[in-house]
Amino acid sequence: MKYFTKILVLFAVFVTSIWYFGTNMRVETYSVQKSIDMGDSTFPSVSMLTDKNEEINMLSGYAGNVDSNNFRDAMMPLDTSNTVKILIRENETTVKKLNYDVIDIGTDEVLFSNSISALDTEKEGKAANLKITADLESGKEYSLKITLITEESKKISYFCRIKPTDTPHITEKLKFIMDFHNATFNAEAFNAYKSYLEVDSKKAGKSLLDVNINSSVADVTWVGMKPKVVSSIIPTIKEINADTISVQLKYLVKGTIKKTSSDGEEVLEDEKHSDVLAEEAVYVVTEFYRIRYTADRTYLLKWSRTMDANYDFTKFNPSNAITSKSNFISLGLTDSTNTQVVSTDNNKKLAFVDHGTLWYYDIENNTIISVLTYQDQIDKYYSSAYDSYNIKVLDINEAGDINFIVYGYISKGDYEGRVGMILYKYIASEERIEEQLYIPIERPYEVIESEMDGLYYLSDLNVFYFSINNSLYSYNINTRKLQTISDDVTSRSLVLSTRGQFVAWQESSNIRKNTKLNILNLETEQKYELTSKGKERIALLAMSDTYVIYGFVKEDDIATLADSSTVYPMKEINIVDSMGNILKKYRPNKGYITDVKVSDTSIDLTLMKKSSSEGYVPNGKDYIVNKIPTETSSIALSTVELAPGYKQVRVSLPTNFKDLLPEQKDQKKPDYTPSVKKTKSTMINEDTTVQVQTEDSNEVKYYAYASGELQKVYGKASDAILYADENMGVVVDSNNHIIWERGETDSSSSLSNMSQIKTGSGVDSTGACVAMLLKYNHISVDAKDVSKTNKSMYELIKENMDHAPVNLTGCKLSEVLYYVSHKKPVIAMRNKSDAVLITGYSESSVTYYDPRDGKSVTKGLTEVEKMFENAGNVFMSYTK
Repeated sequence: MKYFTKILVLFAVFVTSIWYFGTNMRVETYSVQKSIDMGDSTFPSVSMLTDKNEEINMLSGYAGNVDSNNFRDAMMPLDTSNTVKILIRENETTVKKLNYDVIDIGTDEVLFSNSISALDTEKEGKAANLKITADLESGKEYSLKITLITEESKKISYFCRIKPTDTPHITEKLKFIMDFHNATFNAEAFNAYKSYLEVDSKKAGKSLLDVNINSSVADVTWVGMKPKVVSSIIPTIKEINADTISVQLKYLVKGTIKKTSSDGEEVLEDEKHSDVLAEEAVYVVTEFYRIRYTADRTYLLKWSRTMDANYDFTKFNPSNAITSKSNFISLGLTDSTNTQVVSTDNNKKLAFVDHGTLWYYDIENNTIISVLTYQDQIDKYYSSAYDSYNIKVLDINEAGDINFIVYGYISKGDYEGRVGMILYKYIASEERIEEQLYIPIERPYEVIESEMDGLYYLSDLNVFYFSINNSLYSYNINTRKLQTISDDVTSRSLVLSTRGQFVAWQESSNIRKNTKLNILNLETEQKYELTSKGKERIALLAMSDTYVIYGFVKEDDIATLADSSTVYPMKEINIVDSMGNILKKYRPNKGYITDVKVSDTSIDLTLMKKSSSEGYVPNGKDYIVNKIPTETSSIALSTVELAPGYKQVRVSLPTNFKDLLPEQKDQKKPDYTPSVKKTKSTMINEDTTVQVQTEDSNEVKYYAYASGELQKVYGKASDAILYADENMGVVVDSNNHIIWERGETDSSSSLSNMSQIKTGSGVDSTGACVAMLLKYNHISVDAKDVSKTNKSMYELIKENMDHAPVNLTGCKLSEVLYYVSHKKPVIAMRNKSDAVLITGYSESSVTYYDPRDGKSVTKGLTEVEKMFENAGNVFMSYTK
């Protein structure tokens, strides 16, 4: 009985153990259901209709939560009828009802809501009239959120900006644009529009790939191509004001580009050469129009047309891309830099990303595989959704397996309509992809692209490192554990080795508080800390493949300049390896080091010295020779100019490329044409979703839009404004405030009811100007207290106002007057120490209040412009 009891106990322990481990042990392999094709998009599309039922502004649908304030894809003017008419193409989804909301951009307050249950049936789909009865301010932008509710009770959201405008003249403006566009396909018809061009060979594009208002009539009318439009063309309104409008057309053309002579005539083929410059391909064409409409005539302010080859091996003969005469893959004629290639060490397999498609080429089997793309369904409509994502290859191993990420708008598959980042693994032996991780992000693609800080790395230990929105994370795929490494990193306080094996970051992005520098080996997970002592602070400066550069700065030496920028001068910098061992020290003969930049050949140093009267001033440059060798591969990207302005992007192949290919049966006529396949996605039982915090960062960024799209992201408002001014664009900050817009400055403006504060009795000119600016906004402060503080003008405005301060230092006076035009005073430095307040201007003069004299001064525009230039163009204002 004794032994029988023991046996029962042991058996019970055994059964319990099996149950426990069976239910609690994490299995590090997925339970695969089946492999399937990702399929096509199923969501409805929503577009808007003018009063003449012309279709504009095709919108893409979003599932899940997305911040409506970040969308700048399209704008709809709201006329006196206060009604927006929409057209819904249901696609494979049945729509039963819709809700719509008008939201205040910036405050996120819902100003108006309504719903419609009875939708009208139109030839193209269903229609609805969205009546808005809220009291909206004329000329101000609002966000319109349209939510479709399907028969399965699924909610799909669409976003567009609206702007109340008394006389938008949409029909007239769009008619001119479409007539101009159609005439470009007919040289004879275009004669009526030749006068709108400003032909200038120095400013014109160099080929059909890049044409603008300065180009020749021959280039504008497609000489040498004769394209065929193969998609519908639905205009998208990007910006609209009282008399101007900016519109983008995006569509597909198919054609063969032929050589042309200097006068634009086609070169005829003869026995010695071919007239074909590029074989038939599909090109993505983007046209941008900015026009001014008046009752008398229409002015074409800006026009451009660009096109990129969208080469698809699954639709075109691959022999056009890979031939027996060349050791390269041609990706067609394009100026695109959004191309990446990664190869195995033995150069027998490679992966490359081109125009939203990840391709895998197995040279030994001469097979090209389309691993992933969302651009299958672009035959009829070319929506912004088709290029609102990006693919980055992390690595490829000898077996051909590829780790890669996709981030942005996902237009089909399990995550259709969502925005996020997905980590995939392509398994070459099974020709399928497997999802490893999905991170939802509540921002549109163009904002995500600007916030992705360049760190994506998957270690051999299956740990994925990534940085997004000023936070650094690691995610262990095996254990499904997410770790926040740091939640306070900015573009200046985090650097990554270009080969991706080391990352370094400051403990605090604020240099005045930072006492620690971290270096993390992403493969070994070893972390090294470098610390400062006492009143010293440590500053991360730069990084290369094998070393990190940092320096120490005394807390008392850190200075905030008049333009609110921070200078942290260092007497010495250290260059250390990934374990913190010092490789080299550098100390200038005189002065301080304030900036470091690393190139392939040198480490460039910016030097400054301290002046008793002017603070820190430039003191020249110096450099350290960079002796770190760079690795090269026989497989790489290259650009070849086939003719002036016609650049062909190529993926070079190994010199022994043909030796690696399968043996040819017909040696006399070898066929090097690769076979083409498409991969499939794998459905997985386990949920791979991981939530990360994506709150707004304290680091303000400035988004410069031009030609209807986000072009550049800057850390300084002045840099973004200078770009937008040159390119007829608009600047928006990361808090969704419009910072500056070309063409929206009145010819004159004057601010009234300004308080006047003189210097003296403890009040300096800067304190007086800040106090006056605040009082103009009904904020009472003591100018003497403001003058005593060591805080910058930027910090004082930020602390005392709900409005966002804008540092306009570096802008031209003509650009700064935009703020006065919009009834906001501007603080300006008239010399190194004295501030004035700009309160008005005319076409020939500027008025400012000078606290030293206690009076307003009006001087000639040129004289004032020169005075501010000599003082460094230091300006400060704010926006709502």
